[in-house]
Formats: sequence, C-alpha cells, structure tokens
Amino acid sequence: MRLAPALILDRPGSQAELIALAENALRGAGAVGRLPTPIGDLIAAARVGAVAEPEVVRERFLAGLSVSARAGFASIWQKLRGIADLRDRVIYVPPTASLPRDLFAKSHEFGHQVIPWHTVPIYHDDDRSLSQEAEACFEHEANFFAAEVIFQGRRFRTRALDYRPSLDAVFRLADEHGASRQATLRRYVDDHDEAVAAVTYLPSRYTADRQGNPILWKPWLVASPVFRRRCLDLQLPEQLPAGHEWAAARDLGGRCDGDIVLGCGADPTRFEWQGWWSGYSLTVLLRRPPTLGFLGRIVRGS
Repeated sequence: MRLAPALILDRPGSQAELIALAENALRGAGAVGRLPTPIGDLIAAARVGAVAEPEVVRERFLAGLSVSARAGFASIWQKLRGIADLRDRVIYVPPTASLPRDLFAKSHEFGHQVIPWHTVPIYHDDDRSLSQEAEACFEHEANFFAAEVIFQGRRFRTRALDYRPSLDAVFRLADEHGASRQATLRRYVDDHDEAVAAVTYLPSRYTADRQGNPILWKPWLVASPVFRRRCLDLQLPEQLPAGHEWAAARDLGGRCDGDIVLGCGADPTRFEWQGWWSGYSLTVLLRRPPTLGFLGRIVRGS
C-alpha cells in the first residue's frame, strides 16, 4: 500500500490561531511549565463554569431540544465524554478514573468554549444546525487545541528531542504530561525532527488468520515532516498475516522490536521499528536512521 496523504493525520488549517489561543490560555492561568497541565485552572481563568451534577446538565440540554432530538440525546447520554454548553459557558465531563481521558475531555470541551468561531449555539433539527462537515472540522480543531494545552505547545518538542526516538521516551513523556500513550506518540512523531512515523493497525471484527487471531489491518499513519519528505512512496502492508514480525507484539501481549526493509521510492529502505500492543490496537514506531551526511552535519554543528 502506497503512503497517501489521507493516511497522515493532518493539522487543521486554523492551527496558527489555535496555537495562539492555547498559549494565551496557559499564560492566563499561570500554567506554563506545570505538568500535567492544570486544566481546572485554565477553565477558571477563562471564567468558564464546570458543572459537576449530571442531572443538572441533562435537564438543561433536554429543555432546549426538540421532541425528536430528545430521544436521540437520551440514547447517547451514557456514552458522552463531555459537553460544552456554549450558551451558558459551562462544560460537563463525566467523572472517570482515567487521568488521561479526564484531562483530554476537559481540554477538548474547554476548546469549544474559547475558540471564537465555535461559540455559536448549536440547535438540533432546525435550519441553524451545522453541516456534518463543519461539525467534523470543529471537532478536529477542539482536538488540536486540547493537544496544544496538554502538551504545552512548542515546549513539548524541546522535551521530546532530549530523547532518542523510542517507545520508552514516549511512555515517559506520557506519564509526565498526564496524557495517553497513544496521544503522546502521535504528538511525539508529529513534532520530531527525524524521519519517524507511527503506524497503527486495528484487529478485524470479521476476519481471522489461520491461528484464529483477528487479522490486523487498515493501517493509519502519522509522520514527522522529515518522514513525509523522505518516505512519500513508503509501501506498507495493508494487513499483517500470521507470523508477521510486527504482529509478534500482539501475540506476546506487549512490546518487541527489530529492523525491517520496506519499499520506499525506487530502492528498498531499512527502518528500525518498535511494536506495541495496547490491548486493542497494534502500533509500530518506525525510524529511518539518519544518513552519514546528516550525522556529519550534527557533529560539525552546521
């Protein structure tokens, strides 16, 4: 499978504005350099309310919905990870035992409150409803804003470059920032100045290999800018058959590593890799080792 732009998680077109908004929120709360990011302080400094009682939130939203929308809202209530009430400037995030999930959900909903072009009430089932494309764009922007807040913008890159690319570095940074390992890996790769990428495979619900394990398939990829430039023609397997070296992480229930040769442009290219099975997906960290010329420039300081 050839690496196509659609497989790479792109930043939103509004990234410059979102970065500035996140930086202002961090500075306004005196939270620069404080890890994990004290999202409660950012919410309070922006004068956004946080509602703790779920029934208060539920009744408030139901009261503003049409009859047809109420049935749909009630059916998804238990699955909600967070709500931003843009009319009353309050957010609600159900309590959870997971710090990464709680931090991300609050940061995401906070983003909807402080991104200026998001602060238009959304009314369901009428002519003021946003299109699906606009809603998807808003969610993407809120996700990006949340990552900027959690990883403290450009400061994460400075911290990440202290380490040689590895899963150990990613997991250590995840613990420091109170973020999930998956989210930290995506940010780590996106910010890195080497040719690194993360490829994630999901288990199929319908197809199994000859050993009875779900086929790992449909990879999606996030890559550093250098990787994008140097490995545009990367050939990735669309699915991992039984016995594939990357699948060993799933079979072992943990982590493994090695070297692999993949098609990349006109010539086969060697990559270092580390695989990690999270319990529900397989992620492979790929690194194309720097060339001797690149290493020479580093040594000479040019």
